[in-house]
Amino acid sequence: MNRKFVIFIMTAVLFSLWSLPGNCQTSVSGYANSSAPHIGAWRLTSYKYSATGNFVNVPKGDMHIKLITETHFMWAQSDTATMKVSGMGGGEYTLKGNTYTESIDYGIGMDNYLGRRQTFTLMVEGDRLFLTGMLSDGYHVEEVWERIK
Repeated sequence: MNRKFVIFIMTAVLFSLWSLPGNCQTSVSGYANSSAPHIGAWRLTSYKYSATGNFVNVPKGDMHIKLITETHFMWAQSDTATMKVSGMGGGEYTLKGNTYTESIDYGIGMDNYLGRRQTFTLMVEGDRLFLTGMLSDGYHVEEVWERIK
């Protein structure tokens, strides 16, 4: 299948879900005091990766969106000026206690991770989601996501 077509379809699905009436808030708001506070739509605000020693705020114009349902996740990175997607991935996940494991079942720019599992420690505090872990290639990740309202 043509890569541009796949990117277009995946982007359309992601942004159509994101723009649903209430911006998914009907289902998200019910999770504030539930056992599934990780479910919802999230925007990356800051990160610390192996290559950097400090947390870095997401640059202006760079948008990272993550959608988490009861069984699946999907994230996309795009440029807000051009709306072009530079990377995305998704698949199923498991959550046992605070151990969150993603199975990268599809993606763009994710060739090194396709078919592999990525394990993180997940913590939610209010409207912030924290992911910390080591990717399957040994790359250290710490991310702070904010709930989209």
